[in-house]
Amino acid sequence: MEAGEGEANYVAGVLLAPDRLVQAAVRSCVIPRSQELWAYSCADLTAEVAERLLVPGWVAIQRIADAGQLEIFLPIQEEEGPEEES
Repeated sequence: MEAGEGEANYVAGVLLAPDRLVQAAVRSCVIPRSQELWAYSCADLTAEVAERLLVPGWVAIQRIADAGQLEIFLPIQEEEGPEEES
């Protein structure tokens, strides 16, 4: 990768797929699949978001992560701290 190419790709991704559009696209794609997020059939979710935004797949997944929507793909349970003993 040439110097500055990574930054240029990032800026292009932000311009092509702003956060609010990414969030709306993810929500509209996830709602019909809400019961099957862990099924292998949801693997095309990134492709569906890319198609809705008319961007390449790599831009879609980068912007999904940047827009804070990655937890839809990888829900992370918050760990509870140790309980206080009385």
